[in-house]
Amino acid sequence: MKKKITFWGLLGNWFVVTLILGLINMFLVKSSLLHNLILASLGIILLIHPVYPQNLENKWSAKKCRIFIRILAVIEIILAFATRTNFYKEEYTTVYSTTIVTTNTNPTQIAFQIGSIVLIVAIVIGVVVWIRKRK
Repeated sequence: MKKKITFWGLLGNWFVVTLILGLINMFLVKSSLLHNLILASLGIILLIHPVYPQNLENKWSAKKCRIFIRILAVIEIILAFATRTNFYKEEYTTVYSTTIVTTNTNPTQIAFQIGSIVLIVAIVIGVVVWIRKRK
């Protein structure tokens, strides 16, 4: 019997795995490329296997839902690689900082920065609405 993967189950498992891999990378490996791959992993998974919430299927057909999720996955991958993570060592501590790559003269990078802020706000609003509906 094959168990169907749900969107929220995938998102929860991805969060836990990302947290663990991110901590391993932050304390042991300290690779910026690996950090970007870890952040882009959700987009890569959703691009290959588009899983969408049930309420999205109530609004659109299954084909439109898959296309929508794949578009969001591509945007997530682009935003994950638009960030730059710097790992550098001080005398006794390791400092970890993530910044969005910005150049004042490059409108593409500014668009990525604005897009990432909008995406973060949308995710927070979505989580708040989802939590309120579950109560």
